Amino acid sequence: MSEDKSKSVSLKELRENFYINRNLEIKNLWQRSIFLATFMVMCFGAYGKIFETLLNYSQCNEKIAILHSAAIFVGIVGLLISILWVMMSKSSKAWQEVYEITLKELELELEIPEKYRMGNVNHSGTDTNIFSCNAGKYSPSKINIAIGHISFFIWGIIIFGHFFCNICHLLCSFSPCEHFQILILFFNILLLLIAIIIPIILICGKWVKSSFLK
Repeated sequence: MSEDKSKSVSLKELRENFYINRNLEIKNLWQRSIFLATFMVMCFGAYGKIFETLLNYSQCNEKIAILHSAAIFVGIVGLLISILWVMMSKSSKAWQEVYEITLKELELELEIPEKYRMGNVNHSGTDTNIFSCNAGKYSPSKINIAIGHISFFIWGIIIFGHFFCNICHLLCSFSPCEHFQILILFFNILLLLIAIIIPIILICGKWVKSSFLK
């Protein structure tokens, strides 16, 4: 019986381990964000080059339609990265809260004074005024999620903007005998469907959802 007790883990040891895991999850959140940020910067760089090339064309020609299509394709890649960014940030936030909830329960059971428990720190010098120099009542993990939301809407505007510009460009110069215009038109419609269907599958499907978190 004494041997079993010696092998058992105490609540204090559990508390220490949960703090380590929580801090590790916060650290991993920013490392994962840096990984995705690399691809996001590449997408914005590629789009900037395409947009710069578009501005150099003053006459309607086939290259403009191709450049609009390329911008839509880059926009779709950026849109998918934005969705993955939000999902990864939200999952890290979820696991962080799992450890924090468990820590609150452990500290309650260990009868730690309330002012020293997880989440009960009183910081009177904080505010939400972004123009002040005081500490702010903001969550870094929620800001990370907000970055993904902003990026998502930017890429959505880029995709639909170039789609409608390309459609108008093709219709203005449309010729029934021009097979290239018809091909580009169908290709753009296909890209738009991909931009709508794949995000829906990612968001609503169970492909990337955790089987443990309920």
